[in-house]
Amino acid sequence: MPNVLTTDIGKNNEIYATVHRDVGGKKVADGARIDTAPVDQPHDYGVLVTPTQIVWYVDSREVRRTANTDFHRPAYMLLNLAIGGDWPGAPDARTRFPARMKIDWVRAYALRDAGAAR
Repeated sequence: MPNVLTTDIGKNNEIYATVHRDVGGKKVADGARIDTAPVDQPHDYGVLVTPTQIVWYVDSREVRRTANTDFHRPAYMLLNLAIGGDWPGAPDARTRFPARMKIDWVRAYALRDAGAAR
């Protein structure tokens, strides 16, 4: 599994900012639960990756910072609505369908001075 950065939406008032690494062939997750405003309202989510730091933002407010030990090559963004799996579990009678993820915009930037996280 390649190294992965995620911002996962959990229950109504929480997100998870996680770095997933492959350590000797074993998947290792380094994550933090972050209490936030209700996730069914619009928010701006951001991740800043520099050579030394990874910083997560919600609505322009820093919510987590960790050392960047793995992400030093170009990467891609994947935005999806995942249902089921090991983390949330299988859908049940309480699961609302159809499920929707509304995205207003996505932007990617390159920093001029990528050595300093703000």
